Amino acid sequence: MGIQLHNSIKEYYNSYWFLDLGGNYLGYDFELNPVIPGIELHDFYVPLQGYQGAHDNQLNNIPFGMEFPFCWEST
Repeated sequence: MGIQLHNSIKEYYNSYWFLDLGGNYLGYDFELNPVIPGIELHDFYVPLQGYQGAHDNQLNNIPFGMEFPFCWEST
């Protein structure tokens, strides 16, 4: 697909298996979407390609929470 992902991202999406995970930590609500090994990595690529296309084909940051209006980025 033309996007190079750090091995830690590949390992995460192919190693851990959990259904919806949510809770509250220090007053912040959080929710993590399900991760199913072998499936989720492809589902991660699709919105990542859209993000890359919307940012002059640059992928300097990995957006988190792409399905929500607010995106947190890791540098």
